[in-house]
Order: sequence, then structure tokens, then C-alpha cells
Amino acid sequence: WVEDGTAQKLMLWQREKIAERYSIAREELAGLDWSGEPASLHFWLRLPPEWDARAVVEHAKALGVAIASPDSFRTAQSGSINAVRIAVGSVSNPDRYRHGLQLVRELLKRIPEPLPQFV
Repeated sequence: WVEDGTAQKLMLWQREKIAERYSIAREELAGLDWSGEPASLHFWLRLPPEWDARAVVEHAKALGVAIASPDSFRTAQSGSINAVRIAVGSVSNPDRYRHGLQLVRELLKRIPEPLPQFV
């Protein structure tokens, strides 16, 4: 892998795909408060005050979009953050990734309502 250049090619391919995803995020989340390192496989989207991270995760899941609450990534020293973590490489198709970000953007424009509970 290393000697024949395969590892280098895979690294360059991954960097290209991550840059493509960040470009899509810049377009689709323009005007929202989000941040991430350009080489990172995820970024954080801060939520409007009326939304709670767990509620956004649940509503996004109901729309078919997988995002993460900050709970799994918090340390004992870190404070709470009202944000969700969005992976940039979890969907192979860029159009599906774009659509997922559009759904999250539109979700945050709505007033939070409880999801229907099925027993």
C-alpha cells in the first residue's frame, strides 16, 4: 500500500471528498452557525435556542437523516453545547448528503413539536 502509492492515492481521494462535502455544507447551511476543521470528518451545527439537540436528532431521524447529539462526545471537563455533530463522510452520494443537509436546515426553521409516540 505504502510502497506502491495506493495509500497516498487514497489519502488524496479522501481529502478531495471531504473538501467537496464542506463546500456543500457551506452552500446548504449558509446563514447558520456551524464550524469544523476543513480536514475533519465532521462538523458542529449550533442550534437555535428554541431547539434542543436531542429533539433535533429525533426529528432528523424521523426524516431519514442521522446526526449525533453532543452527549457522546462530551468530557467531564467540557460544558454543555446546544449543537449537533454532522459527519461529512457517512453518505457516499453527494446528492443524498446535500439533501440531508437541506432537510436539517428546513427542520431548524420550524417550531419544535413533539414527535408522535407509537406504542
